[in-house]
Amino acid sequence: MIAALEHHGPVLQTYNPTQKFIEWRQANGVRPGIGNTYGIHYSAPETTAPEDYRLDMAVSVDAPVPSNPQGVINKTIPEGRCARVRHLGSRHDVTSARWLYSEWLPGSGEELRAYPTFFHYVNVGPHIKPEEMITDVYLPLR
Repeated sequence: MIAALEHHGPVLQTYNPTQKFIEWRQANGVRPGIGNTYGIHYSAPETTAPEDYRLDMAVSVDAPVPSNPQGVINKTIPEGRCARVRHLGSRHDVTSARWLYSEWLPGSGEELRAYPTFFHYVNVGPHIKPEEMITDVYLPLR
């Protein structure tokens, strides 16, 4: 189970939702290092009209999320097979995700499952420098 804040709109407008999500985490004692942090990308900003872009910011939780002023809700990441690639470095442009989808997938013989690509931000927090960031990219497969 995850606690998620949904963003629907231009990728350049994710700052305020990110701050709301951080505010929720702080108010609920879900500091960096507690739970797994995810970004669930329903579309790629490069190929999606800005108004159609969708992203969930999420963290794994053990209990249902009560109603809250930030709008964080419960969701799940369904179990199943995934291709995974580890990206080292800044999360500003996760080139490993593009490689997984456009290079690896076409030659793999695999088919996508009906769930979006999601990123597990292995290390998070204000003390993590961009060059130290670790992100696992998951591509759900049938």
